[in-house]
Amino acid sequence: MPIKQIVGIPGVPGAVGIWDDDPDAISAHAALTSGPHDLGATWFSKYIIRGKARSGIPAGQACWFAEDFTDIARWQKTTGTADMVAVTTLPGGVGELAVAAGDSVAYRNGDATLGAPTVCLGDGRWYMAGRLAILAVPADGAVAVGLNGAGGNVAYMGALSMLEPVKFVAMLNGSVGLELIISSVSIDTGWHDFEAWCDGSTYYLAVDGETPVSYVSAGPPTGGLRVEIGCSAGGALGSTLQIDKLLYVFPQAA
Repeated sequence: MPIKQIVGIPGVPGAVGIWDDDPDAISAHAALTSGPHDLGATWFSKYIIRGKARSGIPAGQACWFAEDFTDIARWQKTTGTADMVAVTTLPGGVGELAVAAGDSVAYRNGDATLGAPTVCLGDGRWYMAGRLAILAVPADGAVAVGLNGAGGNVAYMGALSMLEPVKFVAMLNGSVGLELIISSVSIDTGWHDFEAWCDGSTYYLAVDGETPVSYVSAGPPTGGLRVEIGCSAGGALGSTLQIDKLLYVFPQAA
């Protein structure tokens, strides 16, 4: 099963590394230890620790799904006609979604044969983080990563210009319909670290370490959600999303 695992580093409390049973991936993982994106185990360690603390998942009960986009073959298109292209000129690999005007596309991480993670909400505690660059998003488009499930249950973070044209957002869609959490950080084309999480009762969004924006949903998403990334574009302009890495933390019992 080619899903990478996050493992502890003996003798280094709180630090983690990336383990992969594919020997061809070792050099790619090594590239994550340096470069312009604050990459590698340092990034994952930082956000795993923050994710456990912010979601309130007790030590020893947290599961992780991590993706550094060195092998995008695991990501499978579920809707739309656009292609996903690996950008090999950046350290460690970057996944890119680019859609033409009027198009949309969504990808989920593999299927049963690839060990695709199903991130269940469980008792309502979960956390997701991502390093993203949103290179283009039209006024009537959306560029986001997050969780998607049956019956319209979603939790996304990114730029949803058709709903909020200026700031980055997180979006929930549960039993009471669409709800937004709006960041203080404005949409641009640079690299940003996104975090969105729930501690069982309150939802939060933080971009680039800002003071978290909190929100209590009257009818939050329920049931099992799967990791997903997607773009949609309006009638005149296309959308482009680049993803350096993604991380999800959720309870083992979920």
